[in-house]
Amino acid sequence: MYNKSAGPSAHIVNIARELNKKQNLKVELLFNGFTMDVPNVNFKLLNLKGVQETVITADRGERADDVAIRGLSPVKYLKYIINSIRFAIRKRGKYDVIIERMWRLGGIYGLILKRKSKESSTAFILEENGPMKFDKNVRSPGNLVRYILHKLQRKYAEYIYKKADAIVVQTQPLKEFLADSFNLDARKIHVIPNGVDTEHFSPSDTQKAKESINLPTYMKVLMYVGSLDAFHDLSQTLDALTGMKAEDLLFVIIGDGVKREEILHRIKRDDMKNVIYLGAVPYETLPDYLNAADFCIAPYDIKDFEERRFVFSPLKILEYMACAKPVISQPLGQIKELVDTGGTGFLVCNVKRSYESLFRQMAKTDTHLLQAIGQRGRKRALKYKWSVQADKYIDLINGLVAP
Repeated sequence: MYNKSAGPSAHIVNIARELNKKQNLKVELLFNGFTMDVPNVNFKLLNLKGVQETVITADRGERADDVAIRGLSPVKYLKYIINSIRFAIRKRGKYDVIIERMWRLGGIYGLILKRKSKESSTAFILEENGPMKFDKNVRSPGNLVRYILHKLQRKYAEYIYKKADAIVVQTQPLKEFLADSFNLDARKIHVIPNGVDTEHFSPSDTQKAKESINLPTYMKVLMYVGSLDAFHDLSQTLDALTGMKAEDLLFVIIGDGVKREEILHRIKRDDMKNVIYLGAVPYETLPDYLNAADFCIAPYDIKDFEERRFVFSPLKILEYMACAKPVISQPLGQIKELVDTGGTGFLVCNVKRSYESLFRQMAKTDTHLLQAIGQRGRKRALKYKWSVQADKYIDLINGLVAP
């Protein structure tokens, strides 16, 4: 389901946009459905939901990221499979390369289409952002069923991994995790990191940006933008801010998710006047909000990741850096490649005492020093432009498709 505020949707659309700019390459982009219009399209959109190829009608009934959080119902799963088969039959023999993003039923469309193609040379590339994790107690009958389904899905994923001609992951740790956990040949797994739209996410005057969204210009602003879920743990950040004076630091939260009500309850219960929740904001205006921050935070709870291994490429950190904002995060996986303390941001443990010390220090740090750190981050983010990542896909495709 396409939703432009979601990281996977941004990844897919931006890669497609850049690939379609390449000479002798024509891209068609297929989604199971659309919650909103796709901006700046330079390629053909296909809608598997209803098997449409022309006019794309947004399904406003789906709340942002709903499907990603809860999955599809059994009936919708069946419809997806039927539509995939119908679409594959219609499109047989048309594509030289199929790139599909992995999810619970990821790869099924690419596998069917490859088998239905008249030419056996069709290349099937599977993108994997990280296997699903099961974190529920199996004592209840319902969770026991879910656990069994999870195990079946893992077996299905292993089958799809081995059928794909190549697997694209965003980090080296994820490549190692897949090779080890699913007994895969590491040579078929290719690392292509997340990218960032450095034109959309670009720096502007911080004070003017604060004024434009009615934030006080005399206070340092710490900002979080992203999903409010178990992976992005804001509890320790809020704990650290509880003991700080309201005038020292203002924490602005932007986003939505399953933890929203819990966070709002916490803010109200503790009367946290130094925390503002703005909800979700449109992708088009998101840089206006980011530019109102003095520094940004990306906290993670490592307990909620598979085998406590951080294998992701955090898009939000790249967007922070592209807007020239110092980043506060943890020394995990690819984050250590993007953020270095004093260079482009600050790496600390996701615990209250670490944040307390850092926040007090940051509240007193000279604005010009923060700007210098942010500019170094912007320079590093430019190396991760979507066009750079698209070139890596081209190299992979050329290696798979015979001339």
